[in-house]
Amino acid sequence: MDFDHRKADLLCRRYLDATASEAETDSLRRMLCDAPHDVLTPQMRLCATMLRGFEALRTERMPERPRRRALRLRLAAAIGIAAACAAGILLIGRPTVYGYIDGRPITDPAEAMAATVYFEPLEEFAESLELAGRILTPETH
Repeated sequence: MDFDHRKADLLCRRYLDATASEAETDSLRRMLCDAPHDVLTPQMRLCATMLRGFEALRTERMPERPRRRALRLRLAAAIGIAAACAAGILLIGRPTVYGYIDGRPITDPAEAMAATVYFEPLEEFAESLELAGRILTPETH
């Protein structure tokens, strides 16, 4: 199909003068979009650029605002993550408790090792119970 310069020129002038109808504008858009770039005059290139730009603007949409429920869910998730991070920091920052003496937690490893002297009387008591058990239990051969 040959490009009709006279018709395209007439439609371009009418479009730029703002006297073209909607049907003429659609016809001009189709003509300019289908035509090779090198056959267009500077005025036709200007019209083609304008028509493409307006078409692009016509198809653009405003981004949707997130709904309130989605915002609440995101807020709840953010609060949950922040609470989990805070709990993790608190647990990591707590010292290790090795035992208790008189209700006081022992967090120093050296102090915990020194406190093992309290177990010596219990060890002697356990040995006494073991000896008593052997004495009282008759041996069977």
